[in-house]
Parts: sequence; structure tokens; C-alpha cells
Amino acid sequence: MGVKEQQKITLVAATFVALSSGTNYAISSYAPQLASRLELSITQLNYVSTAANFGMYLTGSFVGPIIDKRGPRIVLLTSSLVLFTGWTLMRLFYDGGTQGIFSAFGVSGIALAQVLTGIGSSMSNGAASNGVARSFGVKRRATALSVVICCTGLSAFVYSTTSRILFHSNPNGTSYFLLLLSLGCSITMLVGSIFVHPAKFPTGHPGPGTSTQGPSTSVTVPSETQPLLSNSQGARPTAVTVRNIKGWQLVSTVDFWILFGVEGLLAGVGLMYLNNLGTMINTLWLTLDAPLGKIPAAQADLVSTFSICNAIGRIVIGATSDYFSHRAPPRFRFERVWFAVPVSALFALSLFLASRTDYVKGWHGLIVPTAMMGCSYGFLWGLMPVLCLDWFGLKSYSSNNGLLVLSPALFGQFTNYQFGHIYDSHTRSSPFQASQISAQDVSTTARAFCGDGRLCYEGALRMAVAMSLGAMVLSVVAGLRRMSIAKMERAGDTTGSSDSRTGGAIERRRRMSEASVEEAAEAVAPTL
Repeated sequence: MGVKEQQKITLVAATFVALSSGTNYAISSYAPQLASRLELSITQLNYVSTAANFGMYLTGSFVGPIIDKRGPRIVLLTSSLVLFTGWTLMRLFYDGGTQGIFSAFGVSGIALAQVLTGIGSSMSNGAASNGVARSFGVKRRATALSVVICCTGLSAFVYSTTSRILFHSNPNGTSYFLLLLSLGCSITMLVGSIFVHPAKFPTGHPGPGTSTQGPSTSVTVPSETQPLLSNSQGARPTAVTVRNIKGWQLVSTVDFWILFGVEGLLAGVGLMYLNNLGTMINTLWLTLDAPLGKIPAAQADLVSTFSICNAIGRIVIGATSDYFSHRAPPRFRFERVWFAVPVSALFALSLFLASRTDYVKGWHGLIVPTAMMGCSYGFLWGLMPVLCLDWFGLKSYSSNNGLLVLSPALFGQFTNYQFGHIYDSHTRSSPFQASQISAQDVSTTARAFCGDGRLCYEGALRMAVAMSLGAMVLSVVAGLRRMSIAKMERAGDTTGSSDSRTGGAIERRRRMSEASVEEAAEAVAPTL
């Protein structure tokens, strides 16, 4: 089999793997039904929801080196088993109700199952990205990886839509949805382990992992840490500043903590919105004169909207930020970090609109803020890893970004807990009354739901708006700092080569040769 055929097979297989690597985004498609079945409070439900985030974000730094050393096949096989176990346990908990295995393991048992789904998703996405990155050369790698990244964002849409088509009229639709996740994810990873592997280049062929300047560094990180580098064949390679800031030097810099704060604040509110979207839908729906049997369809619609916009955002921000930071006419160029300002503003606007609507469907309902939130979330994850690379260098990028992505896990835990606490406080003061619905629908209504409509969670969304505005302030500070640093570097360039002999505090910006740029691209691409 030729190299091109191997590349095509690997790309197609990795695409299907990616479509099953972001299924944690579909949590709002089944979370309210899970809470109803197991009589969970919203705080407990958020505890379960964030467990998957912990599994994904905290294991990425461990998974990458394993993939680099052992290749994608063994990791995909392992992820198949882990995902099957995690989603099967979720289904067993749901089917058994309060008298099943939940009575023995409680909320902690469900959280453990969610952790497994997060770990499996991190492993599968890293393996798919690694296989594609090692199969394509520099000129085509970004394009190939952008397909994988986009499909990861589409996972929730694919599974929610498939479930709606197959099980929309089935009273056990949630159980079958969890079964679909269990079998769909595990079988996809199993098949992917056969076909996702780096293309074998002929002897003497300068494969994608080679460079005339020496060996390249290969790193793999989870889906949320994957930058989009738009580098078409006709575009000049992006210049890279030679830096290597790591370890204690990294955590002692103000710039790292600014990025940590911006990413944590925005990702935290994004995860809060996504994890509680189902709760918001149910809360608003129960105040309307509408049949409760249509709630799952409404959940699937909005989860799909978030998923599609998330995928679009990841692609758009990469190409746009690359253009305006490197290839636009000089008078229109600006530092990439300034994109964080409008992204933060879009987060705030989407949350504000969500806090003001009393409807689920229609343009005056949750559809607009959910679409805006999906785009914002995609923008964030297409932007922040590239800033980490630009500011702190290539050599220690994997470990640096591994520290940076701890922020969503920490901030996400806080925001989700606050949402649950605020919601449950309203539930205790104004619980939803069974008399508000017909008798046949009582069993499908979560006892923990609040009867005050959007007032039940408005306080949490206002808190999230404030956090988004805080991230915008930090983004402005970061932009001003980078402008100051760039001005100092330009001033340093005018002093000539004497700066390197005097050991001045300002590191001079150097343009790498074509070969060095290619080596840099080889090191970065696997992190996509």
C-alpha cells in the first residue's frame, strides 16, 4: 500500500474516532433524566458532571508521553475498554434507579463512571491526533488535523441526533442513549486501533517526523488543548520566537498566571453552562403549557447547536488569529492575545441573554445564547494553546500546556458547585409542585427541579457574567503587556548584536531559517 493510501485511511479512521472522543459534551442530553431517576439534587448532578472534566483534563499530561512512546494502537484499544466500562456503568446506574447499584455506591460511584468516560475520551482523541500528525508532512498536517479537531467538537451533535432519530418515541430513550454511547464509542475505538497508525514512508524519504536540523519533539495533549494552526501551501511559515520558559521560571511569570486566569474563568463558565443546559431546559419547560414528552428532543436540539458552533469556533479562530497576527497588511496586524477580549465579551453576552430568557425554543429562547456560547467555547480552545506556545516556547510546550489546562478543572468545579448551590437554594424555597403537571407526567419530572423558572439559576449566570468580564480585563492587561514587550524587543533589535554580548534583560526576536521553522512545525503539530 502506498503512502497516500495509508494517509487517507488513517485520516478517515481518525475522523471517526474523533466523532466519539467528545461525547462528554452530550451530558445535557441525559443529565436531567439521570437526576430524576436517581433523585439527585442539582448540586449532586453537577458533582457528577464535573467528574468527567477531571478525567479528561487531569490525565492528558500522562496520556501524551504514552502515545508518543507506544503509538496510537495500544492507547485506542485501552480507550475502547475504558469507554465501554464507563458508559455501561452509567447505564446500569440509570436502569437500576435508587434501588439498583446506586444504593450501594451512591453519587461517588456515578462520578467514578464519569471519570472513566473522561479518561477514555482523552486517550482516544490524543491517539487520533497523533496518528494523523505523524502521517502528514508540514504543508498538509494542519489541514488534516483541523478535520480531527472539528469532529471532536461535533461528537455531541452526532450522538444526540442519532439518539433522537432512533429512540425519540421510546419511553426508555435515555437508557438506549447511554447504550448507544457505550457501544458506539467502544466499537469505534476498537476499529480505529486497526486503521489509525502513522503512514510508513519509504527508506530515504524525509518523513514528517524528520528534519535537517535534528530530531523533532513530539507531544500529544487532550482535545481541549489543541491549537489550530492554519498553514496553507501558499502561505509563508509563521515565524517562531526562540524561547524556552518552563518549570519554576514559568510559574513565577505574571504572563502564565494571566493566561491561567483567563482560561480558567472562561472555561469554567463554559463548562457550567454546558453541564447545566439540560437543567435550564427542564426548568423553563416546566413553567410552560407544553407536553413534557418533548423535553428530550429540545435537549438534543440545543446540545447539537452547542456542538456545531463549538466545532465552527475552533476552526474560525485559528485561521483568523493567524491571519491578523502574521499575514495581514502591516497596519492591520496585532498581537494574537487581543482576540481574547472579544471572546470574553461574547461569553458575557451569551450568559446575559440566557439569564433573561423565559423560553426554550425560538429565537427569543435559549437557541441564540447557546449558539453564542458554543462559538465562544470553540474560540477559547482554538486560541489559548497557541498563546501558550507563542509566549513560552516549543521545547517545553507539552508540560507548560499541561499546567495551563489544570485551570478549567479547578474553575469548572467552582462554577458548577455554585450553580448547584444557587439552584438548590431556590428549590428548597420554591419546589416544583406535582400538581402543576398531569398525573401521568409526574414520574418523569425531577423532584429537585425548582418552580421559579429562570429565577432558579439567574444568580449563577450573573456570577458567570462577572467572571467573563473579569477575564476580559485580564485579557486587556495581557494585550498591553505584550505590546510593551514587543516594543522593547523592537528597540533591542535596533541595538545590533551587542545585546547578546551584554546579556541584556530583553530577549531579541529572531527569525528562524526555513529548516528551523519546519522543525518547529514538526514539534507543534502532534499537539493539535
